[in-house]
Amino acid sequence: MSMRLPRAAIARVPDGTRIVSVERMSRAFTKYHLHDGRALHRFKMEEPHATPHDHPWSFDTEILDDGYIKKVLNWDPNGAWHSKLVHRIPSGRARRIRV
Repeated sequence: MSMRLPRAAIARVPDGTRIVSVERMSRAFTKYHLHDGRALHRFKMEEPHATPHDHPWSFDTEILDDGYIKKVLNWDPNGAWHSKLVHRIPSGRARRIRV
């Protein structure tokens, strides 16, 4: 399969891996699936129609460039929710997210 890939994606593929498929989630967000089961997520702009969602699985994450801001929603035992903004920036190391 021959794919035209942006230099920005190619430059961030970890050594020893390769991109096997591309999934365009929206104009803002593209997933690059690697042959070893991992994926690179590339955000080019703010998601125009983002909705609250969760990721009910554990995963490793590492910010490669720039960073992002996300709104985190937390529910208290009474059913009320509270939100806060979380700033994620490159740290040079992966972070384990456990569910």
